[in-house]
Amino acid sequence: MPIMKMEKRFYPVALFLGLIFMASTAGTALAQNGGGGGGGGGGQGGFGQGQMPDPAQIQQFIADRRQQMMDNIKLQLGASDEEFAIIQPKIQKVMDQQQNAGTQNLMIRAFTRGTQFAQFAGILGGNQQSPVLVAADELQKLLENPVADPDAIKVKLDTLRQARSKAREDLNAAREDLKSVLTLRQEAVLVNNGLLE
Repeated sequence: MPIMKMEKRFYPVALFLGLIFMASTAGTALAQNGGGGGGGGGGQGGFGQGQMPDPAQIQQFIADRRQQMMDNIKLQLGASDEEFAIIQPKIQKVMDQQQNAGTQNLMIRAFTRGTQFAQFAGILGGNQQSPVLVAADELQKLLENPVADPDAIKVKLDTLRQARSKAREDLNAAREDLKSVLTLRQEAVLVNNGLLE
């Protein structure tokens, strides 16, 4: 049987959600998702150019895009429903750990801090109670004091670095667990698309 050629790639979730955030600030991507033309306010709560998005709409948009991503992954892997029932939770675990270990969440929060979009950082940035983000928050609060004690800064900085190091270890463990249920071809697909190394 010929193998279908798949052109689409998928990306670590935090980066993907960051792209959604940029689209939502323009008020176009979610407007399309809400359906309808350029008319009035509509029953589905759609919004247009320059309007603040509704958090519930963003969450639904993200959930829909995540499902599309998973469907695309399943197709690329050529997995049966039974196989993907085993593979999908392990893929999700890797994606979650990529968020926890990566810098994208910190970048989203940094770029939205003090802006009208700060309320959406929690939706886009994933697990807000991850050790990395908790340590980053504590360091940021300290840095807001222009005369903060350098020794205190060093302690918070070391804590953040340790949290990120542990998150990377957890990511590597999740990747090894995922590889254990893949064929060589499936492993190659996920390496090519950034989930495995």
